[in-house]
Parts: sequence; structure tokens; C-alpha cells
Amino acid sequence: MDYSDNLLKTIASVHFYLREGHYGTALKICGSTEAGTPHIQLLKAIALNLNGRPAEAMRLLEPLRSGDYAFGALHALKQAHNMAETPDRQSLLEIESAISSIRDAPAIAQYSAAEALFFMKEYAKAKPFLEKIVKENPDNALFACLSGWTEISLGRDQKSTVEMFDRAIAGRYLDGYVGKMAVLAARQLANEMKALAKDALAASFGHMPFHVESARACLLAKEWNNTLQALQNSNIVESDNVLIQFLLAVHSICSAGTKIESSLNELQTAIDAAEADNHALLANMANALYRMGARNRTVLAFSRELLARANKRSRRPAYVVDELRVAISLDDVREVTAKVKELMSMDTDDPYAALGVTLSNLMAGKLDDASAQFTFMKEANPNISNFAIYHFASAVITKYKDNSYEKFMSMVNDAIIVHFDKVQTMPFGVEYLRALDSDFLMGLIYQIMDYAPLVPMKSPNDTLKTAERILNILIEQSPGISQAYYILARCLFLHSEWDAADRMIDQCLQRNETVADAYLLRAEIKLMKGQVADADNCLNTGLSFNFAIRESSIFHLIKAKVHKQKNEIEKAADLLKAGLKLPQKERSTNLLARKEGGDGQRISIQLELIDCLQSLKQMHEAERVMEEAVQQWKGKPEEEQLLLMNAQIHIAKGDVDGALALLSTVQPGQPNYHSARMKMAEIYLEEKQDKTMFTLCYRELLKSAPTSATYALLGDAYMSVQEPEKAIEAYEMALKMSSKDMALTEKIGEAYVLCHLYSKAVNFYESVMNSTKDKRMRLKLADLLHQLGNTEKCMRILRQPLDEEPDPIDPATISAHVQYLKLLAEVQFEGGKHTEALNDLSAAKNLQMKLLAKNDSVANQQIKKEISKILCSQAEIYSNAHDHKMVIERYKEALTYFETDIKTILALANRYLTINKLVECKQLCEMALSIDKNNDEATLMVADMLYTNNDTDKAIVHFAQLLEKYPSEFFYAVSNNSLQK
Repeated sequence: MDYSDNLLKTIASVHFYLREGHYGTALKICGSTEAGTPHIQLLKAIALNLNGRPAEAMRLLEPLRSGDYAFGALHALKQAHNMAETPDRQSLLEIESAISSIRDAPAIAQYSAAEALFFMKEYAKAKPFLEKIVKENPDNALFACLSGWTEISLGRDQKSTVEMFDRAIAGRYLDGYVGKMAVLAARQLANEMKALAKDALAASFGHMPFHVESARACLLAKEWNNTLQALQNSNIVESDNVLIQFLLAVHSICSAGTKIESSLNELQTAIDAAEADNHALLANMANALYRMGARNRTVLAFSRELLARANKRSRRPAYVVDELRVAISLDDVREVTAKVKELMSMDTDDPYAALGVTLSNLMAGKLDDASAQFTFMKEANPNISNFAIYHFASAVITKYKDNSYEKFMSMVNDAIIVHFDKVQTMPFGVEYLRALDSDFLMGLIYQIMDYAPLVPMKSPNDTLKTAERILNILIEQSPGISQAYYILARCLFLHSEWDAADRMIDQCLQRNETVADAYLLRAEIKLMKGQVADADNCLNTGLSFNFAIRESSIFHLIKAKVHKQKNEIEKAADLLKAGLKLPQKERSTNLLARKEGGDGQRISIQLELIDCLQSLKQMHEAERVMEEAVQQWKGKPEEEQLLLMNAQIHIAKGDVDGALALLSTVQPGQPNYHSARMKMAEIYLEEKQDKTMFTLCYRELLKSAPTSATYALLGDAYMSVQEPEKAIEAYEMALKMSSKDMALTEKIGEAYVLCHLYSKAVNFYESVMNSTKDKRMRLKLADLLHQLGNTEKCMRILRQPLDEEPDPIDPATISAHVQYLKLLAEVQFEGGKHTEALNDLSAAKNLQMKLLAKNDSVANQQIKKEISKILCSQAEIYSNAHDHKMVIERYKEALTYFETDIKTILALANRYLTINKLVECKQLCEMALSIDKNNDEATLMVADMLYTNNDTDKAIVHFAQLLEKYPSEFFYAVSNNSLQK
């Protein structure tokens, strides 16, 4: 039969939604235009089957048993009868007989059979029909397109697959575009997919699947802003599309971090209108959303509701597993117990079901039962170690049963490796974000952060570094998770990186300004910087969003520190005493739940109070509080935390030996032995400048836990005291235990260079680069070759990836290419090839601009700074050629990307001074001084200009200001004296 354009468009839409699992939407389309045609009737019956309505499908299929679509109708009827509660065996035999009796059916009949089999997921059975009819009818768009989809569904991505879709496109069949985009997505060719989506929308803007695929193409490229734009464009065609609303919800959760509740409500409305009976879709969406939600309680509650609805319509083990996971994330112990019992009577090999009893016992605080069940499950299911949740459960059991930090971290690292191995090669999109599973990762972060230090440390902390590593991945892939920014800010704060922590708080509050804890953390940062008034303001802002924090230990602690820094010691002591009288929350028995941090804060309050009482000369009272604290925490994990914090107070008061004596009481095997020895090492290096004792602390750590991480820490320690030979030995031992750790290989290479073992460093970098294809190793190797003067090989190493992939789309590859081009430009410039250097920098800038367009994440400010640096490098090359016009142009452009960069402002000011444009120079100097009022270079330039303009009185003021700061500087003294004469 002849197919009109309208009918072809309808078939393409129905096929799209059936593949996506949106059966209700497919039914809706079948009931609108072209509803009476046999082909649409067959598709409607298939959709009814898939939506769990076989009786209705049977009624629709019976009239189709004769005619062009009989073959497909029979296969669909067979499926409908098999789905019935009580299958009619006689009817099934008749249908089987009718199917077997068909010989040499017309092409359209064979196509209908392939169509029915395809949507039953019987791809291998559909393939022979399609191969035959495509061969006989090479120009038939419908046949070619379904053949292409069958190849994809069988996991084949060949040249012929794309050819099939190209034939479909040539035959004006819109689904051909979607098929070709699916191939491009699988190959991770985002730019090509975006270009094809643009062509598709030009061919038919009103075809809704094209808007979905356009959004997916932008998502593949990690262009979150463009993804949102593509989704909003679809509103012109249809405003309540379930798939569009789902993708908008994904954007709200993973990118924007705002309006999550409203986007979920809109999704709910769309589901109710079109997919209310589609239990598979409800469960699938719930599964994706809670995994992306990173323990967001709004997302969890929505997912729980969807799963309840799905289970009401069809009880499936997979749905119950998801209900179990949501209950774990909501800390609902009773619900977890109920779901575990339910799963015991179901047939499922899901790792969460297998470990259900273990997880349930951990949540109930039954550690011994959990451990016994875990051991049994490990023996009964040897393959369960292939799943990250196994290593997570093992880590939690070890944490509480063995009190061993080293064993815990080893198992955590196993969980991280297993988890990320599964997502590394996936194209970015909804399925990637589902597999990334930020819900699981946040649970892991909560467990890791229990070992975080209570006070900021100067030395690197393994706990914080591990947490930071996971959080940075989360933020890079899902920049909308406000909680991830807050915890990362906490980690950076505890690593004494105040400015970086403050930037993360900014990012957190941009996504959710009501996070009161973020304001409290900012107050702590301000206190560390001595900005007491700002700290007080932060506390008040936090209070305005959540007045309940006034009754928290942390609020009392920070407020007391504010009073203490104002020298209001009595007020501080009163607040701390009030903090200790606050009602304590009952300690949760749930070993999987996030700890509130109340105990650690209580210890801090006790120690701060002791310090205040000592300052007030109330020694007896101070001793009483200390004795009370020692008794309260004796025999508990917090006992060592008390010692660590007490040591910090000793250091603050200048009693370094007292701090060391306290810390040395923590023995191997105790939970905080690792932290105590790290703190001792920090004290020996920072306070006593004793390198021997510093490294001894790390060797003692190694004795108690000879793991890869501890060897790496020992290596870091040796490097920090300039003993690279010993560092290499430690790093090499660590690498033997953890051969895939690229950070370790980088450290070994750097240590070889410090020991002047250059040829060994080159061979090492080259070997690692070739075996792992690691981009950083390539850059390290090229940089070393450049330093050694081996220009030819350096350029060859840098050119290779640039030639192999001239138009990268993956952000990591783009960033690496930028660094290759920058180094290449440096090499070219030093070789006198200035034009080539400028071209390389232009290429680097263009790539960096691609990164800038990709999304609105936290990385954007850094990307802009990188563009600014590239433009400044170009300005320096032009400066070498005395091309003032181009120098000024490049510096001005650099400032559009990084407006407050004083170095660029002053470079431009100097250039204006060189060509005697004093007004412009003065404006830029004033701009620099508005950013940094004590900037010497800007002050000197202003003084020089004033002197040149015979404004000697003002010039004297500026020179005197510089002379006061630098009394021994001859130039300032001469300038000042000559002016005064």
C-alpha cells in the first residue's frame, strides 16, 4: 500500500514512543490521526499488549487476521494470549498453526511480522524477515529503518546500519533521522549528532521525537544550557510530553539544582495524563531519578510514590529492590525490613536483594548478625564482589567491627574502583547519570566523612582526599547537586584551603540558598581569616533561613568563637556552657545513616570552654570540665577525637610538647591512630622543624598498615622534606599494590626528575603513557623533553593526539588538547616560530571556547581564566615583535574573560605607559588599586605619571608610601629625595 507523509510521520512517532517504553503516549497517537488504517491498528494492539491490556489487544487484532497485516497480527495475538491470566491453549495452538502455514507472504506482511517481533524484543527472529524484504525492496524506507533498528538492538553498529537509516531519510521517513542519531550517540559523536538534529528539525519541526533527540545531543556534549533550550523549544509543539518533562526534571536535579519540586510536579501531571497505567515506565523513571538525586529527600519521596504505583499494578522483584534502596536512603529502617522480607520470596539475583539482610541488620545496629550474614552471602555468591555495594557493606562492617581505618579505606577504594569501572566508557546522558548513581556515592561519602578531622589540618589527609575525589567527579558530571558542593567545601575547609572552600559555598548557595549549614561553615572560614564581623553576619544569615540552628551545638560553638576573638571571654564561656546544656539527640543505631556530627561538636565545645575558663583563671572549673569530658568519651571512638582537639588547643597556646605527649598516647589499632600520627608529623615539621621525627611518624603508620595508601603517604612525606630517593622507593612499593593509580605514577616521575634521573623519568613517562593512554603522562613527558632540549621528540609527542583527534568533543580530551597546544606554542616561540606559536594559541583558545559553551557548571570561571591566560600569552608574543596595537587588543580581550586579574591589568597599563597614553594607563592603575589598594607596581606607575606631569606633591605621597614599606629600596629613596629637593 502507499503511505502518505502524514501516515509515515504517525508510524515514526509510534515506533519512537514504543522503543522508549512510553506506551500510553503511543496509544494516544494511534487514536488521533490515521487511526483507522490497518497498520496503525496493528501498532495500537502492540502498544496495548506492552501496556498490559491483552484483552483489548485481542479484540483489535482479530479483524486483522485477514489482509496485508495478518502475519504481524498473528504474532501480536500470540503475545496477547500468552500475557492473559489464563491463556487459551486451543487458541494458541490455532495461532501457532496459522503462523506456520504462511509461506511466501508479501513483503508488507513480512514487515508486519518483523514489526511485531521487534517490539516483543525478539530481534533475532525479526532479522531474517527484514534481511529478505530489504534485499527485495532496497528503496523502501520503512523496511530499511526497522532493519537498522534491529541491528542496533542486537548490539551491532556497522557501516550498513547507518546506510539503512540514510535510505530511510532519503525516503522521507522521519524515524531514519532518529536511528542515525542513536548510532552517533553510541559512538559519542556529539557534534555530528547535534548537526543531524538540526537538519531533522529543519525537515519537520513539529515532529516531537526530534526535539527529544536534539536535547539528548546537547546532553551528550554536556551542554546543559543548550539541553534546557532544546527542551523549552519543544513547548511550541507540545507542552505536556512525558519524556520532555522527565528530561526537564533531570536538568533540574543534575544541572540547575533549583525548582526540583515544581519540575517533578509537572512530570507527575504529564504521567497522570498519558502514562498512568505504565508500571514499567513509572519504575524506570523512579530508578533513574533517585539514583541521580544524591539523597535529595524531595526526589526520594517522588521516586517512592512512583514505585508504589508501579508495584500496585505489577509486583516485580526489580521494583521491590528499588523500593528497598529508596528506603535505605530515607533511613526508613522499618520499610527496609519489610522489603527485605518481601524479596526473600522472590526470584532475583540483584546484589541489593542478596545483601538485603546484611544491610537491614546494619540499619538496625545488629553488627554481629550483619557480619555473619555477609560472610554467608560471600560464600554463597562468589560473583557478588563484582558489585560496589558488596565492598561498601564490607567497609561499613569493618569500620564498626574492627575499628581499623586502614582496612576501611582499602575497602572503600575497592568500592570506588568497581563502581567507576562500570561507567567509564558510557556516553554521557540519562543512562550515564543513572549508572553514575550519585545516591550510592553520597552514601559512601557519608561513611568516609565519619573519619574526617574535626579541625583544619595543614598536612594532606587521606580521608579528605578520597572524599574530594568522589565529590569532584559528582560535581563535574552533575553540577546541580548542592549537597556535594557543601561537603566539598567542608573538605577544603578541613584541608585549610579557605578561599577554595568559600568558592564551593558560593556554588552551593547558588543552587540552594536555604542551606543553613553552608552559612555556618562560611562563618568558620571568616573566623579563620580573622574577619569576626563577617563571621557574625554569616551566622545571622544562616539563622534567617533556619531558626532551629540556634539550638544546635555548632551555632553555640561558632558564636562563642566570635565572642572570644572580640576578647569577650565571659560571653563566650556562657554560650559554651549553654551549648553543653542543649538536649542531646539519641544516638542512632543505624550504621548506614549520616552522622549528625553532634558528638564532635560537643567535644569542641568542651575544649573551647576549658580554654576560656583557663583564660578567666578559673582553673578548678576548667579541670572539672576536662575530667567530665574524659569520663564521657572514655572507651568510645570520640575519645581519640578529644585528644586530637585537645592537642590543637595546646598548639594554639604554644605548648607543642604537651600536644605531642597527648597524641603519642593513641596506640596502633585504635581508630584515630592514623589521624594522631598525621597530626604529630605536622607538628614536628611545622612547629619543631624536625624532619627526622616527621618521617618517623609516617614510618610508624606504615608498620601498622602496610597498604598502598600508606606507602604513598610516606612518599609524600619524603618529598616534602626533599628526600626524593627515599620517596621513589615508597612510591614504587605503593604502585606495586595499586598499579592503576595514575596519581602515584605522576609522583614517581616527578621524584625521578628531582633526583636528576632524566632518562629514567623519560622512559618511565613514555612507558606509562603508551600502556595507559593517560593524557597527563603525555603532557608530563612532553614538558620534560622540552626542558631537556629534545624539541623534535617533544613536538612529535604533542602533535600525535592533536592529529589523531582534531575536533575533540569530550571535555577531558578538549582540556588535554588545550594544554598540548599551549606547550607546543611555547616550544615554537622559543624556536623563533612566532606565527606558528600564535596559531597554536588560537587553536587552544577555540577549544577552550567550546568548553565554555558546554555548560554552566562551577568550572566555567576556571575555563574563562584559562582563555584569559592564552590571550595574555599571545600578547607577550606580539610584545616581542613590538606590535603595540595587537598587544593592547589581546590584553583587553583577556580582561573580558577575567576582569579582576591584576597581572593583566598592569601589563596593559605598562603598555599604555610605553606608548605615552597616560590617561588610559592611569585608569588601569586606579582599577588595579581598587582591587588591591596596596599594589606596589600600580602605586609606582601612578607616582611616575604624577612626577612626569609635574604634580610633585601627590607624587611624593606615593613614593613615600612605597619607601615606608621598603625603606632599603634605593630607587624609591632617590625618587623621593629628588622630588623633595
